[in-house]
Amino acid sequence: MNKFRMLSKISLFVAITVVIIGCGPPQKPTITTPTLSKTKINIYQLASKLDMKVSNTTSTYVTLENSKNTVLIFTYSDANYYVNGKEAGNVGPVTRDNGVIIVSEALVNKIKPKLIKTSSLPSVSTTPTLPRTYAKVMLDPGHGGKDPGAIAQTGVYEKTVNIQVAHKVAYLLRKWGITVAMTRTNDVFVELDRRVSMANRFNPDLFVSIHADACDDRSISGYSVYVARIGSRASKSAAGKIVTAMKNTRFVNRGVKKANYRVLVKTQCPAVLVEMGYLSNRYQATLLAQNETQQKVAYSIARGIYDAVR
Repeated sequence: MNKFRMLSKISLFVAITVVIIGCGPPQKPTITTPTLSKTKINIYQLASKLDMKVSNTTSTYVTLENSKNTVLIFTYSDANYYVNGKEAGNVGPVTRDNGVIIVSEALVNKIKPKLIKTSSLPSVSTTPTLPRTYAKVMLDPGHGGKDPGAIAQTGVYEKTVNIQVAHKVAYLLRKWGITVAMTRTNDVFVELDRRVSMANRFNPDLFVSIHADACDDRSISGYSVYVARIGSRASKSAAGKIVTAMKNTRFVNRGVKKANYRVLVKTQCPAVLVEMGYLSNRYQATLLAQNETQQKVAYSIARGIYDAVR
């Protein structure tokens, strides 16, 4: 009898336990939401979230662009990124998945506030329709041949950038009806005095020497246009128009400067020398080697020249 009562109590206890467990509220699963800094996206997803496109990618950097902005991201851990020519922050951890660059999604909210809104400025066309003007211009791509000019940390030669941009400027000017001559059309060395004599024989309405700058301080960037210290009024006017047009590059505007460079002093016509940017600055050197940037710079120089000689 005692044994029967003991079994009954055990059965009742088990039954009550099952009911309690079966009828109790289900336990909520634990959901772990990763923080934004730990969320990873690839570089194409980053571009999409910023309303930009990947315009160039190499083993060391990626360029994102839209009609108003250029973002350059160096693709190694703890490198810097740049927004429209200005150092903007640290990239953070960078990895690769089957060759595709992976970064932190936190970069979206870091970069976005620093971008120029695409609706805030008119777009810049590289093929505008302008009234034809029948003027003569001589373009002088600096350096060449045995003279490389400035050499960037990235290995870019100034002589190469100069000739590439000069050809693009010449194309636009000819499209607008301007007669163009060049002191060199390929990678050859031309003495300064020979450049001057070519200009004086051609007798252009404007002589434009095209260069890229360099200095010991690698943080310095931007463009400038030089005239001779006693340069003519026409030279100063042309320099001002080119500087104004080059604002479209979104590089730092370093203004009109004076220097007695031989090609400015000895030419018998209005003359200016354009420094497109600093090859000693890693950001500008990287951009100036890219076709997209060269197109923008060339359009700006060409438009300034057009405004000066029309």
